[in-house]
Amino acid sequence: MKLKTLLFALICGIAITGLFSCEKAKDLIPGGTLSLQMSDSTYTSNKNLVSGTLLDTLGGYMLVVSGGGQGQQTWLTTVNVFFPEKKLQTGTYSSTVNPMNAIGYVTLPDMTNYSSYNNEASVGNSTIVISKISNTHVEGTFNGLLLNDMDPDLTISVEGGKFDLSITP
Repeated sequence: MKLKTLLFALICGIAITGLFSCEKAKDLIPGGTLSLQMSDSTYTSNKNLVSGTLLDTLGGYMLVVSGGGQGQQTWLTTVNVFFPEKKLQTGTYSSTVNPMNAIGYVTLPDMTNYSSYNNEASVGNSTIVISKISNTHVEGTFNGLLLNDMDPDLTISVEGGKFDLSITP
């Protein structure tokens, strides 16, 4: 009889611990949202075409947020944030401080590429603000001037960018 009582108490303890230690349900749902404004148009990614990945690299973590969709053309956007010393923290991350903090934009199928980071001497400017972050979820905003990869004189301005999505390791 004592064994049944002990087993019941153990099961109840595990269930209660599980209920109170779970992360928010929002953090456990794959996908999320990503949107941005360019040239008076708003681009919003379908939740199934949004992803967030956290990579262990170069002495820190690299967060890669990606999303895409279709409008007048098919597009993909990537937002990269580098967290030195492997510390995930809220804050403002700028490409002028670290070019690894970057925004990229590609149109398909012509593969016209724009980014705030260019391997040449020309560098655009991007600002990414992380307002919430955990190992499983990130929220933030972004904007910047993106340069064409083939001709740095061709630029586009990204404004009002925002994301709210799950992160996978």
